[in-house]
Amino acid sequence: WRSTMSLVEIDPATGQGCLCTAGRGSSFLITTNGFRPLATSGPLLATQPDAVFSVERFTLEPRDVLLMFSPLPAKIIQQSAHEFNELLRTAHGLL
Repeated sequence: WRSTMSLVEIDPATGQGCLCTAGRGSSFLITTNGFRPLATSGPLLATQPDAVFSVERFTLEPRDVLLMFSPLPAKIIQQSAHEFNELLRTAHGLL
């Protein structure tokens, strides 16, 4: 049994945000200039009492999209990376 959880905090006034993930999730920041993955993997939730988690900081500009999904779609995406890259390019083109 494995647990994944993400915590996101975004200041709506400034667009400043931070993301912390326990376990394996996948996140991308899609902007009008392109897209980039956010490094968000960490120790599994509630498995290590002294676990240290990293925080990814980002800024959302108007029309930017924060795309997050669970490990299962992430595994599917790894198996079909070309199709996923096309999806991100399409999403970027819609901004």
